[in-house]
Amino acid sequence: MSINVWTFSIQKNIEAKGVKTIELKSLDRLFYKALGRELSLIRHRKGINLKEIGEELSCSAQMVDNFELGKCRVSEEKFARYCNYLGIEPILEITVKFKKE
Repeated sequence: MSINVWTFSIQKNIEAKGVKTIELKSLDRLFYKALGRELSLIRHRKGINLKEIGEELSCSAQMVDNFELGKCRVSEEKFARYCNYLGIEPILEITVKFKKE
């Protein structure tokens, strides 16, 4: 999986809001929402349900759902276990670019 997918998702959300600048707090929320959405898509493609992931992470299916919706965060350890269960590398690379107006 490429960070470009997440960058695109975040940019799409920003453009949909019609915002030229965005607060760091809002960008943080958008990042976790995009990340959760991508993990959810992979989980669905692999036919894994929320309960299975929850059992792997020792938490409820509702907690996993909230993470995938960007409503909450999980620890680095749980994030790594989540990715490993899905068979993907738990590596995030983030690039921030600034444009002059």
